[in-house]
Amino acid sequence: MKKSFEKLILIGTLIIACSSAMAVYIDNPSNVALLHCDTTNQEFWLITPDDNSSGRPACEPILNMSNAPGFLKDYNTVPALMPGSPYGGDYLEFNGSNSSIYVNNGWVGDTSISLDFSFRWLGLPLTNDNFASVFACLPWRCYFRSAGDRQYGFLQFLLEPGDVFFPSSGPIYLTSNVWYDVHFRWFEHDMILIVGNATDGYATNTATMSQDLDGSATQLLIGYPLWVPTRMFKGDLDEIRYGYVIPEPFLFTIYSLSFIIYYLRKFNSRN
Repeated sequence: MKKSFEKLILIGTLIIACSSAMAVYIDNPSNVALLHCDTTNQEFWLITPDDNSSGRPACEPILNMSNAPGFLKDYNTVPALMPGSPYGGDYLEFNGSNSSIYVNNGWVGDTSISLDFSFRWLGLPLTNDNFASVFACLPWRCYFRSAGDRQYGFLQFLLEPGDVFFPSSGPIYLTSNVWYDVHFRWFEHDMILIVGNATDGYATNTATMSQDLDGSATQLLIGYPLWVPTRMFKGDLDEIRYGYVIPEPFLFTIYSLSFIIYYLRKFNSRN
């Protein structure tokens, strides 16, 4: 019963996320970062007026390909800020060779994940490796990979401990130069990935992992890998939001009703 309720929470959270995929995200205390990718300033990059409007500590992403600790900047690795995002405002263009964002203490450690971003790929990974790093921290990493036909690609997560890949089969294939909304959640061992757009619809992968997610706090890299320098992402990102799965209080009413309806239907079907 507990697992069923947890799955309802997970799915309900993602339904709400997808229903607002085309809207600008708003901040909440469970976020770690909220990047609209519209403005920069001289001290810290990608800070937008509402990125910590909930009152949580502001996230301070910087541009630093050296992957060294501390607030170091390398202006030669700045992702291009491009106008005309389908989500409003600007988006970030990663060139596949040196574009990178470094977030010091970007992942502060938790055993749940909530990650939303908008994504368009423009280049496939190298054939001899087939990994392009979109987001990278120690407990979880999001890679873009080739489907093997040099025509389509897909997103895959690597989760610790155990080097668990998700999805392990049946990934959602993505076309080049098309914007997709991406929603990933890990909550109480259950994982769900929803990818799609309003034109093509949305597809879902789900899985359950027996171990708890590694709760280590680490830096977070965007467009740049943790260890293998050739795993650079070529494409565009916008509306990046990540944090923890902590449902808003009013959602518990919705989840509770869904839970009751589900079990009433199940009981009626048996009788």
